Amino acid sequence: MAERTYKRIAVEEGFNFPEIMSEAVKVAAQQPPLVKALNPFGGSGGLWDALGSKLGDLGEGRIKQMDADGIDMQLLLLSAPGVQSLEAGLATELAAMANDRLAEASHKHPDRLTGLAALAPQNPDKAAQELQRAVRTLGLKGAVINSHTNGEYLDDKKYWPILECAAALDVPVSFFFEGLSGKEIGVDAHGDILTDKEALELVRAYYTIPETQRRRLFDLARVLSEAA
Repeated sequence: MAERTYKRIAVEEGFNFPEIMSEAVKVAAQQPPLVKALNPFGGSGGLWDALGSKLGDLGEGRIKQMDADGIDMQLLLLSAPGVQSLEAGLATELAAMANDRLAEASHKHPDRLTGLAALAPQNPDKAAQELQRAVRTLGLKGAVINSHTNGEYLDDKKYWPILECAAALDVPVSFFFEGLSGKEIGVDAHGDILTDKEALELVRAYYTIPETQRRRLFDLARVLSEAA
């Protein structure tokens, strides 16, 4: 086999830590049935249960897996929903913790790992300050925002300090689609939409399917719909 003449970089590679996910699980437990089912951290058998040890590994275990998969470098993101479902003060604190740990790992493995900063848009001014610290002090390459923050999106003017900071730093903001808010999918916090237990388990199981297999399922569904 001919030797590769290019560097293979994997982007949107997730990481997370127990301190963040334990809080995310508490929030998910309070969501209405449909939103909870669509949340990969909505209950037992979720993403953290299946992948927690791997998501939290920013060291030799991850590097070993990268070598096995033929990956030269990873661009790391705090996995959805990040800290955006949490109380503002706690979210700001945990985002800084995640950025510190990500920076430590990238400094230890500069040729293998780099990443985008986690932010807590709940407090836009502090989020902008954290982005500046993450880029100028920690050496991260930009920021990631996961869809909405409590049903609000970055086009709301109150979030513009984050975008203005990114523009001033000349770094990208990656928008990761984590899902729609409960309002957008017509779920009332006190409603009983999709209360069937089997349906909920089916939806939740979707998030345990590897991405490549999910794509195949979508392709199959499209072919079947066109043939119908």
